[in-house]
Amino acid sequence: MSGHSKWATIHRQKEIKDGKRGAIFTKYAHAITIAARQKEEYKLRLAVEKARAVNMPKDNIQRAIDRAFGAGAAALEEVVFEAFAPGGVAVIIEGLTDNRSRMGQGIREIVEKSGGTVGGNGSVSYLFSHLGEIKVKETQEDILSLVKDDWIVTCTKDKLSETKDDLEKMGYEIKSMELTYFPVNFIEVAEIETRTKLESIITRLEDLDEVTKVWTNYA
Repeated sequence: MSGHSKWATIHRQKEIKDGKRGAIFTKYAHAITIAARQKEEYKLRLAVEKARAVNMPKDNIQRAIDRAFGAGAAALEEVVFEAFAPGGVAVIIEGLTDNRSRMGQGIREIVEKSGGTVGGNGSVSYLFSHLGEIKVKETQEDILSLVKDDWIVTCTKDKLSETKDDLEKMGYEIKSMELTYFPVNFIEVAEIETRTKLESIITRLEDLDEVTKVWTNYA
């Protein structure tokens, strides 16, 4: 009996893992399609590189690019929602959807049931800087000088690909790059109950199929 129970647990965990993997592929495919449709090269390069980083198959990437010029692509749009979570923490939710109202309702249910509020455009975005962010692997010289952390390089969002190329020409290895909302100031939340609510909200928002990224100023 114990053997059967163990198999059932492993099988269920595998299904959950495979399901999340498929959801991640879907999110990156949508991002690629949008970038290709908008003919924004730096966004397309970013989306493709992030898809490759999670081992998304080449065929899937190409299909996502091809879909940009098909009938279904026009229905997808990039959306940004802004909210205040418990503790006065600001939240920015990015997504891709073919139904803004449906996505907004899902976000509103998660945020408001936990004591937060969803605001309009600009309600919290002024608390962040929208930047390009590149994580650079430490070099041998860094290790010898006791620098143990990867470097974070920021730039204006439209210079992300150009900055990455310049760093590679200088011999640096790029670990990741993305467009980020960097908080102007961070908010510390002392109460354990409030922190628990915050972390639950963030996790539940990230699990929504149409959400691509969640940013907060939660320290």
